[in-house]
Amino acid sequence: MEKDDFISLGWPSERAVILYVGDKTDAVDQIRRDVAPTGSRVICCRTERGVRRILKDVPVDVLLLYEPAYTLTEIESFLKLRHEFPEQTLFSLLLTSSTQWEEISAAFKAGIDDFITLPYHRLTFLSNIRTGVRLATLHRELKEKNENLSVAAISYKGAFKQVGDLAQELQQKNQQLEELSNLKDEMVGIVAHDLRNPVSAVEMYTDYLIEELKDLAEEPKSFLLNTKTLVSEVLTMLSELLDLSSIENGRVEIHPADVELRRFLEPLIAQMNLLFNQKRIHYQLNLNEAPESWVFDRKRIAQVLENLLTNAAKFSHSDSSVVVHVSKEDGFLRIAVQDTGQGVPEDEIQKIFQKFHKGYAKPTAGESSTGLGLAIAKQIVEQHQGKIHVTSQMGKGSTFTIILPSVVQELNEESETLQAAYVTP
Repeated sequence: MEKDDFISLGWPSERAVILYVGDKTDAVDQIRRDVAPTGSRVICCRTERGVRRILKDVPVDVLLLYEPAYTLTEIESFLKLRHEFPEQTLFSLLLTSSTQWEEISAAFKAGIDDFITLPYHRLTFLSNIRTGVRLATLHRELKEKNENLSVAAISYKGAFKQVGDLAQELQQKNQQLEELSNLKDEMVGIVAHDLRNPVSAVEMYTDYLIEELKDLAEEPKSFLLNTKTLVSEVLTMLSELLDLSSIENGRVEIHPADVELRRFLEPLIAQMNLLFNQKRIHYQLNLNEAPESWVFDRKRIAQVLENLLTNAAKFSHSDSSVVVHVSKEDGFLRIAVQDTGQGVPEDEIQKIFQKFHKGYAKPTAGESSTGLGLAIAKQIVEQHQGKIHVTSQMGKGSTFTIILPSVVQELNEESETLQAAYVTP
C-alpha cells in the first residue's frame, strides 16, 4: 500500500511521531516497515528517563508500549509521565500478547487508550495508529483553539472594561451637560426677567414721547415709531424666553377644564382680524365635525393657536387663505390650521419645533420672528399629553395639527397628586 493510499483513507497529512517503548526486537523493525508508507517517524527507547527526555523535546502523537518487556506497574509509570508534559497530546497504545480480559482491563485502568494483540495484523495495526494520530492532531488543534479563545477572552474582557469605563465617563459627561443646560436655562430666565422691566420702561417712555410730541418732525417721529416696534419685539422675545424656561423647568401647571369650542374659537380667531386684514388674508373656521366641548387648559391652548395663526399670516402672501378645521377622530380632538403660504422644506420638518429654529421661509411682509413660538407650542401640547405635527408642500402651504386626548391629567406640584379631567363631547 502506497503513502497516497493511506492519505486517501484519512491518514493525517502531517508527519506523525510514534514513540516506541520496549526492547529492540524484530518487532521494532517490523513497525518501522509497516508505517514507512505513511511518512511517520518511529523513535525507540527503553527507559523512563529516555521517555521523559523525548517528551520534553519532541511532540509525540502515539505512545506505543510493548507490554511483554514490562510489568503493569512499569507501564503505569510510563503513562504517568503524560502528567509531567501537559503540552503533549499523545495517544497511548498497548502491544500485548495477553488475551485475558482481566489483564487488558487492568491496563485500561492504568491509563491505556487502546490495545493491539500480538502478533498483530498489519492493517489493524495501521488503523489503530491512524486513529491515534488523528486524535492527537485533533487534541492539539482543540488545545490551540482553546488557547486562542483564552487570549481572545482576556482581550474582550479588557475591551468590555474599557467600554464600561467609557460608558461611565459618558454618563458623567451627560450629567454635566444636563447640569450646564439647566444652569443655562436658569440664567436665561434670570436675564430675561431682569431685562423685561427696563425694556418695558423704554416702551412706556417711547409711547409717552410719541403721544406728547405730536408736532415732532417726520424723521425723528419715525425714529420713535421704529424704536417702539423694536422694543415691542424685544419684549415679545423676553416673554417667550421666560415662558419656555418656565415650561421646561416644570414651573408651569396646566389646569384643564371643560371648554365650549365655538365660544372659545370664534373670538380667538376674531382677534386676528387686524393681522389678517392688513395682508388681505381670508380666514375660515370649520366646526362642522367638531364636538360641542373638550377639556383642556383654555389659556395655554389659546396661546398655541395664536402662535399658529400668527405664523400662518406671517408666512402667507396677500389674498391667500387660512382655514381652521376642528374635528373629533378616534376619541381625539384635532385642530388643524391650514394655510396656502410658502410651505416648509422637507428637510426642515424635523427641526421646525426646535428652539430658535428659523427656516428657509421668511415672513412675507418683513415681520419679526424669534424662533421660539413653535417650541413653546410643542411643550404646551405635550403637557396636555397630546401631539403637534406639520404637513407641508413647498409653494402650496402648510397644515399644523394639534391632537388632544379625551383625558388630560393635571399635575399639581404642591400636593403631588394626579387628577384626571374627562371629556363630555
